[in-house]
Amino acid sequence: MKKTLIFNLYGTIIDSYINEEQELTWVILSNYFEQCGIVYTPGELNMMFRNFKNKSIEQRKSMDCLDPAYKIETIFKKLFEVKEKEYTEENIQALCDILREHSTKYIKLHEDVVSTIKYLRHKGYKIYGYYNGQKVLALHDLRKLNAMRFFDGLYFASEALIYKTDTKFYQGMLKAFNTSSEEATIISNEIDDIKQANKLNIDSLFILTKQSGTVANNDIPENAIFDGNFKTIKKLLK
Repeated sequence: MKKTLIFNLYGTIIDSYINEEQELTWVILSNYFEQCGIVYTPGELNMMFRNFKNKSIEQRKSMDCLDPAYKIETIFKKLFEVKEKEYTEENIQALCDILREHSTKYIKLHEDVVSTIKYLRHKGYKIYGYYNGQKVLALHDLRKLNAMRFFDGLYFASEALIYKTDTKFYQGMLKAFNTSSEEATIISNEIDDIKQANKLNIDSLFILTKQSGTVANNDIPENAIFDGNFKTIKKLLK
């Protein structure tokens, strides 16, 4: 029996609605910059943030990388540097916290996640998680949900500097977790994750949640939970 379970965090374990384009979020961020002696209008700040992000991604595209990611801390630092202002790591963390806190409409764990993961850990499974986004933002959420305790390790696109649309994301993840395709099972609410796992001969389990979207008939995997019942994971693991 395989003992390494790797969960997609958002949509599979975490139920959330996050919209970073809310105008109020950028008003609050611009107010923080003003406290640091830097004047940005909310619209200007949003635009410059996007520009620096896109430039960071474009620079990575010259490397052997199908879908490069960026690190949000680097972008916020550039927003200080372009104005020739000093910053501290506390400034950068505060900006990340503001962005996440004020762009999150709601966030919670899916039903039965806590009891199921506790059961799996009791049975000797190693529990890992991955996120196709920013480490600093995900850690903010996991601490808020008191969910850090569930995981033996976490993997983030922002640290790997590559998104999960590239199989190298999964290869790097297996290496980081000191496991292999023969030992691991990926559990996700996203069909594309399951397809990537199949490419690398990694066992997978699809769980349909409200974040999954429409699933085409020809994409329906053999190993799947279609009622969103997280507890069913215990029965379907190979």
